[in-house]
Amino acid sequence: MRELENAIERAVVLGSTETVVPEDLPEALFEPLSAKDASLVGYHDRLKAAKKQIVIKALEAAEGNYTQAARELGLHPTNLHRLVRNLNLKPPHSE
Repeated sequence: MRELENAIERAVVLGSTETVVPEDLPEALFEPLSAKDASLVGYHDRLKAAKKQIVIKALEAAEGNYTQAARELGLHPTNLHRLVRNLNLKPPHSE
């Protein structure tokens, strides 16, 4: 229970919108899918892959500039950083 409270508090404080979105929460909070939800796995995997491609293309077009890529995606730069982290993407210029 305390873990959930901390996660929600963090999402409210660090989120840039008034609404908490799944990207604001740590993945550890999400329940594993039950057997009856297994059919959704393909959907979620494809959705995550599509998000990755969209973010990668936006960052490439912006030459790694998060502020510009976020603007093109209609996101706050903080949300883009969080999305990159949640999608396990490495920043394009991390050497």
